[in-house]
Amino acid sequence: MRNAAGKGRAPATERCYVAGAPLHSANRPSVLRYQWIHRQQRDAFHHRLCNEDAIEWAKRAVDRKQDCEGAYSVLLRAYFASGRYQEVAELSDRVLEAAGDDYNVYPPLVNCFQALGDPEASRKMREKAVVALQQQIELVPEDVRARSLLAVQFGALKRVREAVAELEKTVALRPKDPNTLYNAACTYGIVEMKEEALLMFRRAVESGFSNPDWAARDSDLACIHDDPEFKRIISQDLHRG
Repeated sequence: MRNAAGKGRAPATERCYVAGAPLHSANRPSVLRYQWIHRQQRDAFHHRLCNEDAIEWAKRAVDRKQDCEGAYSVLLRAYFASGRYQEVAELSDRVLEAAGDDYNVYPPLVNCFQALGDPEASRKMREKAVVALQQQIELVPEDVRARSLLAVQFGALKRVREAVAELEKTVALRPKDPNTLYNAACTYGIVEMKEEALLMFRRAVESGFSNPDWAARDSDLACIHDDPEFKRIISQDLHRG
């Protein structure tokens, strides 16, 4: 951390905190900031270790059994979380051959190709995801997560009517679940249906969604970020927190 003069030393209040010196009331904001930074660094380090462990165990699982249930999903998500996008791309054909019917493998595949700047490959993965999700819903019509993900894929592919149909079914199955409602708001946001996105976001908050910082940054909700009602809800939620 650099101080105001750019000398590369922590401000006096934070150096006092590190040294265990008494804290004065005027120092507490800086101390809290230091504690927050320390927690973020600690959590990031822990997260990195968890991803490395997940990669190692998932690779062992698929080496023993190519179609080991859930292993490729774990491996891809850990690679994506670690920023190892190219490795995901190189693995994609093998994943689809062994686990193409597992709809959980598609979100990290889609996201990695997007991160690599390959929208065409990302679009093809979305289309494959639609097929896998529709197959899952035929088997388990009450699978809310599959329906929610299918709505997202339809929305991203500009198949708006189909996206809305899946959203309505999803919300009907879980009308008071905050995550379901928030995901619905995001999908409405993707297809630029502002009124519906705002309504679902309001319902999500009323049902217990409590991450206003995330919502305020979520690009899926960009179409309502400047809406006065959205700002009011965010402000109230932050105040409660």
